[in-house]
This record gives sequence, C-alpha cells and structure tokens, in this order.
Amino acid sequence: MKPRYKSLRSIAIVLVLAAAAIVWSSWPARQVQAIQDSEDFPSPFGLAQGQTARLTLFNSGDTAIQDPDYKFLNGHGVILAAFPTETIIPPGQFRYFDFDLPNPPPGTPDLFGRVQMRVMVNTIGNPNDKDLRASVEVFDNTTGKTGFIIQVRPGPQ
Repeated sequence: MKPRYKSLRSIAIVLVLAAAAIVWSSWPARQVQAIQDSEDFPSPFGLAQGQTARLTLFNSGDTAIQDPDYKFLNGHGVILAAFPTETIIPPGQFRYFDFDLPNPPPGTPDLFGRVQMRVMVNTIGNPNDKDLRASVEVFDNTTGKTGFIIQVRPGPQ
C-alpha cells in the first residue's frame, strides 16, 4: 500500500506544478517602471589629463538661435569654463566648443587626476530652445578616439 500512496503523491505534485506553470505562463505581462534621470541636470562625467570635452550645439529649427548660455561645471557647481563670446547658430548648422583639463586640474581630482564635471546649456529668452540639440563628446587628445558621448537637454531658464 505504501508504494501506491507514494505514486499518488508524485502525481499530485506534478499536477500542482503543471497548474502553476500554466497559470504563470498565461499571466499577463506588466510594463516595467524605470527611473529617469532628471533632465534639468545632465549626467556628470569624468575628464582626465590628456582628454578633451567637446560640447556640440546643433540648431534643428528654421530660425537662428542666438547666444545660448553653456558652461562646464564641476561637482560643486563651480564654473570651470564658460563661453562669453556671442554665438549665433544658423538653422541646420552646429557649433562646437572644446574644454581641455588644465594642469593642475581645478577642484578635487581623484587619484588619476580626473575631475567629475557636467555641462549646463540654457537658451535665455529664446523661443527656439526646443530646436537646440546638445551633446558632449570626450575624446583622447593623442589618438582622437572618442571615449563616450552624452546627449544634453537644454534646461529651463
């Protein structure tokens, strides 16, 4: 009699597992909720000696963008570089601005001489700010190879 109960128990376990598998596979999928970075503060990045950070501003609109405000900031919000020259970006064109890390680096560098920084781009009083596209490229000064590219959204002013 004992072997019969053992086989019934095994059949019951298999049936329960099969039912669980059927329920699990037919359960509707749910959308994954992701956390988005704040668009007011673009991602910070590290810049080391021998690298250049290039900010590229592209005007995708039909009218010129005048005097966008753009800066490189360190982790404490201190301006490392700002570009005070008047800038006009005609429709369909772009401008780029390079920042090389000076020696000694500003702020508090890590053990490798790298400084954490970010880019801030604002279009002050410009109704065409939605047409301004910005990106930051970090490349090696010796080889010219790109390390990475970050897309930057213009912040509200």
